[in-house]
Amino acid sequence: MSQNETSRSNWLALFVIGSAACLNAYDLSSMAVAMASIRNSLSFSPAEVPWINGAYSLAFGGFLLLGGRLGDVHGRRRIILFGSVLSAGCSVLSALSPHPVPFLIAQVCKGVGAALMVPNVYALINNLFDAGNARHKALAVFAFCGEGGFAAGNFFGGVLSNYSWRLVFAPSIVLGVSVAFIAYGCLPNTVHKKPSGGLDILGAFLSSLGFAASILAITNCLDLGIRSPVTLSFLGAAVVLLGAFVWRMWHHEAPLVPPQFLRNRYVLGAAGVAFFFMGGGMGIFVQLVLFMQDVLKYSPEATGTALIPFVMMTLTSAYLIDRFLNGLGFRTTILCGLGSIFICFPFFAGLGPHSTYWGAIFPIMVWFNLSYPLPGYGVRPPAGMGVAPEGQGTAYALHLSVEQFGITFGVTTASAASAAASHGERTMPALVHGFHVAAGLAAAYIAIAFLIATVAFARVGKVPLLAGISPVAAE
Repeated sequence: MSQNETSRSNWLALFVIGSAACLNAYDLSSMAVAMASIRNSLSFSPAEVPWINGAYSLAFGGFLLLGGRLGDVHGRRRIILFGSVLSAGCSVLSALSPHPVPFLIAQVCKGVGAALMVPNVYALINNLFDAGNARHKALAVFAFCGEGGFAAGNFFGGVLSNYSWRLVFAPSIVLGVSVAFIAYGCLPNTVHKKPSGGLDILGAFLSSLGFAASILAITNCLDLGIRSPVTLSFLGAAVVLLGAFVWRMWHHEAPLVPPQFLRNRYVLGAAGVAFFFMGGGMGIFVQLVLFMQDVLKYSPEATGTALIPFVMMTLTSAYLIDRFLNGLGFRTTILCGLGSIFICFPFFAGLGPHSTYWGAIFPIMVWFNLSYPLPGYGVRPPAGMGVAPEGQGTAYALHLSVEQFGITFGVTTASAASAAASHGERTMPALVHGFHVAAGLAAAYIAIAFLIATVAFARVGKVPLLAGISPVAAE
């Protein structure tokens, strides 16, 4: 293949990368907006309502490791193609579902389809684009399309659900089919040497079930308390399942996650930064939304409208992420972003019942959302640094799994801290105090992420040469 053909193929691959990012973000945000319409139409019980969006999210997080490993072993084009077709097909089934059960089954399978696509799309960025400007530009496309998909989900989820919630799935079907069509036509059909021990299927199920049990333990801890038999049961199951997964990681001939990854400071550092950064960032975001509704008495519609400028700020910053990475490098980009976000927390602590949107919330959140993509996407390059091409899918799957867990952990612990500080009271002083305590906890998570990035991404020369890991110069 000529250089021009290779370049054309790579930039066509950007369409797959961008569309997959947009599809995953659209599915997550549109379901949150259309949740009430789906609940009323399909007669979901109060206990089932959280699963309208949670079924997709839980399956997505639980099957990421398997999706990344399958791409490493069987080829990225094949797995992305299968994941996109599965996602589009399940969108059709979701739209046609007459009852809650088939709808939730379709959403679970759709989450599995996303888990097959997303880590392998990230791996494509490192596999197809040279380190430096080209790779950073590909990451910027992914970031922009992902943020654009989130904004589109908020908009179309509301607009289309006014006519019928079933129409909300139409963009998902179009995007899924588009990804499948372009992936089949332009992605290289590279298949790496299969591991001699075969794919660790048992390890895949242990990791998926362990992830699900840990998420359910955290969420039930907030609703039922840490001493609840339900919470303790999920917590015990998570410990057993994840413990068994770690044991197989060290003893299986071809484990789902090679143990050498645990000796790569870039992979571990990126995971640690993502866990605490996403936990702190999403924790304070959810608390701010609740503050606007509970303290400032915004309606849900007014809150959604008030958040539109912030989405646009994030979209702008994500579009420029390659310029930050090219000019500053990933380490400085991450540290500047985290430091800039941390500056917002003293202003969060100053919010009260008399705060106004334009005078207090708007300027804080503009700064917050302009800063947010810097560590959010700046941490992607080190997540696969030092990892050979045949391990990129697994590396990014591990990173994304930790990130998903961090989001749940951060949102839940911030909510628990707020509830404990307010002692369950709904008075104005109690609600404000609860918000301030939750903001303090989120600030601590951001500070921990800053510390991890400072230590893990120090200039240390070369990554040690390990089995399955290729050395690469530090930035």
